[in-house]
Amino acid sequence: MQFPKWVNLSVVCWFWLSAYATAQPPNGTIDSDEKNSPGDVPNVNRLAPITADKTILSLSKEGGVWIDLSRKWVVVDGSICLRDGQLEMFACPRQTKEHESVVSVASSARLIHAALLAVGAKTGTPVQFDPSYKRATGAVVDIVMVWKNDKGNVHASLAQDWIRKGNGKKTMEYAWVFGGSGFWKDPNSGEKHYYGDDGSLVCLSNFPTATLDLPVESTKDNNALMFSANTVNIPPLKTAVRMVLLERKDVDPKRVPKALVKSEELINEVQKWAQALEDRRNSQ
Repeated sequence: MQFPKWVNLSVVCWFWLSAYATAQPPNGTIDSDEKNSPGDVPNVNRLAPITADKTILSLSKEGGVWIDLSRKWVVVDGSICLRDGQLEMFACPRQTKEHESVVSVASSARLIHAALLAVGAKTGTPVQFDPSYKRATGAVVDIVMVWKNDKGNVHASLAQDWIRKGNGKKTMEYAWVFGGSGFWKDPNSGEKHYYGDDGSLVCLSNFPTATLDLPVESTKDNNALMFSANTVNIPPLKTAVRMVLLERKDVDPKRVPKALVKSEELINEVQKWAQALEDRRNSQ
């Protein structure tokens, strides 16, 4: 397969190999049905599979993480694991922090980190608290969610629409930044571990371990969590979902990045892409 010059294959390969060495997807081997829709989910809700080809690079032999080479998108499969309650995360690797996340994904966080690097997104710095608070920095990443309803219709929306600020009606107004998490070394085995694999993949409370974090101060104190699930906009539990991660270019690093205000064009583009996958499956 020939890759565009912008794909940093050395970075991808290093993360890819280290991921297989130390961090298989949290749920082990995932079969072709389970990877998109774990549990008892009607077939109508299952998303069309993504097939690797000249423009689609798969980062996992089990599926679940892809790079769309032509669009520079990172695509991640998962499912709805929570629809009501306060949140510390938006998305976590499977079998980690589903009790405080909306989406559980079928891959390790480090593979998603590798994919973001491969499409050109640059890490910044994780949040700091000592000696004083410094917000997380890095490439601004927008997330568009894709799913199908019980009639088989494809839908897409910004991830922020699934998150409420406090218990009010306003949705979350910030974008995520690619803080980049980090590694720690087991002193006994010498094995390296990626912090984000503990569950802090896409965070709503600030964590120095976050792969993607918010660029504003957001406590993890259970008595003062800033965000909760926007139940009315979230599909039913166990519904298969697809996260499309896109780097937002030309952002002033001095400003706190906000959620996209004019997002209709982007959402329509992602929805058409997802519908094309469904049409291709139906025509086979």
